[in-house]
Amino acid sequence: MSTARSGGVARRGDVLVTAEGVVLDLETAGVASRVLARSLDLVVCAVGLYAVLTVLAVTTPPLWLMIVAITIAIFVAFFVYPLVLETALSGRTVGKIATGLRVVTDVGGPIGFRHAATRSALSVVDLLATSGFAGIASMMASARHQRLGDVAAGTIVIRTRSVTGPPRPSRLLDPPTGYESFIASLDVKSIDRERIRLAREILSRSPTTALAGLSGPAAALAAAIDRDLGSRRPARMPDVVFLQCVLAADASGGDRPRPLARVGAGSDQ
Repeated sequence: MSTARSGGVARRGDVLVTAEGVVLDLETAGVASRVLARSLDLVVCAVGLYAVLTVLAVTTPPLWLMIVAITIAIFVAFFVYPLVLETALSGRTVGKIATGLRVVTDVGGPIGFRHAATRSALSVVDLLATSGFAGIASMMASARHQRLGDVAAGTIVIRTRSVTGPPRPSRLLDPPTGYESFIASLDVKSIDRERIRLAREILSRSPTTALAGLSGPAAALAAAIDRDLGSRRPARMPDVVFLQCVLAADASGGDRPRPLARVGAGSDQ
């Protein structure tokens, strides 16, 4: 079984596992949703190109200047636009935001300038030179729906939410009743933000009726977060309850949390 590592995350086949032993469940975007996102981006770029053409029509510059201006506008639309937005917005463009998609590295981490630049450069082959055929064909042939730019950059496009409606919130994200004082005492600024994200990922993607299935990932992540906090976790506190308290402290921003749903005692023991 092949294993790749990057930023504390290992890829074993199609499964991503963090250094804390947390299995990441990343749903890759399908061809249809990616085409829709790209179409919306093209609409945005078309509006910009129309504005450029309107200015050129009104000002009537020399022919050579019109050609230069149109060439630059096309370059911005197909290369600069996705490069700048994906770098600045953590792997998202206007089309991806609208459709709930995001570009990440192939081991689930945030992309950087190099990844975005490679994807944008290969769009010449994926989109322009082949009218989109190469991009669609490579996505259909790939198990993770990667176009040529994704393969070269080492990225995938994932779903961050459903386009048909907001996801049902998990009750596991509710602060547990009875731990208000402990939650208020936590200084979550010392916790690695990636671990906060992973805790939210674990609790939001898991059904409330299957807490026992969380014991492995929750235990590993809870131990890592407790180390960040300087071993503040009370003895015998269930892993899931501890993670709930940490997320509640992070969400409250230092304010005293409001008690919500109660988690069944000992359900994760």
